[in-house]
Amino acid sequence: MVERTSGNNSRPILQGVDPAEKLQQLMEVRYPIYAEADITVVTERQTPQDMAKRIKSEIDRLLRQ
Repeated sequence: MVERTSGNNSRPILQGVDPAEKLQQLMEVRYPIYAEADITVVTERQTPQDMAKRIKSEIDRLLRQ
């Protein structure tokens, strides 16, 4: 994750701090919350259009249950 976000000036939360350390802190706080989600979608190497289709498909699947 550090490689993907390093050098990206559009991430203010990572400015002026050690990105690896900050990302670790964020994961420790966020991942337990993410684990409670009814839908989880991996976003790596996906176009926004493909992600939208995947999210819609997962929502439809969830609503059919």
